[in-house]
Amino acid sequence: MEELSAYAKEKNVRIILWVIWNTLDDQLEKALDQYAKWGVAGIKVDFMQRSDQKLINYYHKVSRETAKRRCWWIFTAIKSQRPWCGRGRT
Repeated sequence: MEELSAYAKEKNVRIILWVIWNTLDDQLEKALDQYAKWGVAGIKVDFMQRSDQKLINYYHKVSRETAKRRCWWIFTAIKSQRPWCGRGRT
């Protein structure tokens, strides 16, 4: 990873990592510290197949921790509860 980071820096390109949410959650701070050492610009957090309060709290936690390291995030595959997408709450 150090070699890839050096190459990206040489080419003036930033690295984005794709991560699985629950694997990241198990080691969030340690992983983000390592990503920062590698010079990672951001993370794409994926496979959040639900939208319960635990996951909403997780979004806030990831937002706080990435901000501390000046890293950005994108949450992908968020389960939508919008009525216009064919899913509704009861």
